[in-house]
Amino acid sequence: MFWGLAATGAYGFAAAKYVTHRVKKPELDKLFLKLHVAAGALLPVAAGIHTVLMFKKKPSPGQILTGLMADAGIVGLMYSHFFSKKLGKKAMPIHRFSTVFTGAGIAAHCIKNATK
Repeated sequence: MFWGLAATGAYGFAAAKYVTHRVKKPELDKLFLKLHVAAGALLPVAAGIHTVLMFKKKPSPGQILTGLMADAGIVGLMYSHFFSKKLGKKAMPIHRFSTVFTGAGIAAHCIKNATK
């Protein structure tokens, strides 16, 4: 559970960069860029550990599906980051879509876990 919360927190901090960029406060944007980098590194690690640990607890099919949805979004985030030069202008739309997809997966996963 700790690693799931860590992954969710990392996602929140990383996604907050989108908002701070639009606030037009350079000092805030610079701070959240640093948080975005750190959270972006923590997110796949924490989600991966959470996934491995949770499979030992026999999750329900709904928990598996929603967790894999979040994990697929994280893979999309990593893909758009690591191949950004090769993707060119397509990288940022893929990154944003993957951010929303990951968030939807996390929300569905939390709702599924709260209602089990």
